[in-house]
Amino acid sequence: MRYILSLVLLLAVGVLQAQVNGDALPPANTINEYSEWVSASYTLEDNTTVQFEYRIRMLKKTGFACHYELEFKNNSDRKLTFSVGVQYYDQLAKRDITDAAKVKVKGGSTGSTKLLTQGCKKSKQAESKDDYSVCTACGMTYVILVE
Repeated sequence: MRYILSLVLLLAVGVLQAQVNGDALPPANTINEYSEWVSASYTLEDNTTVQFEYRIRMLKKTGFACHYELEFKNNSDRKLTFSVGVQYYDQLAKRDITDAAKVKVKGGSTGSTKLLTQGCKKSKQAESKDDYSVCTACGMTYVILVE
């Protein structure tokens, strides 16, 4: 319940802030390799335009959990807070799960946050049963909010 409330609050606050759907996915069939940088530029409430980049990598799979790292490069001259809302399907609990993470990054710096999906398991129908395929079967999506 705490996670659902966190995501609802995160998304409600997002209406007032810059928001981007996370388009970057870990490179296919790789563990510990970053995706290409994705650039974004947004105008905040105070009419300040901020520029940043982000990328993601799958760190590892342990048991039924898949670990990711989302890295941000703050190209602006002000400190930014990146709030990430995550949603995925837990195959063990058989329901959608929401979670949230947050990282503050100074202007001109790089920072990262860890993301976790749980309940990812091998499908009996899946052709490939490697760690990458098992983790992507959870269908993780994320949205980034900028403050």
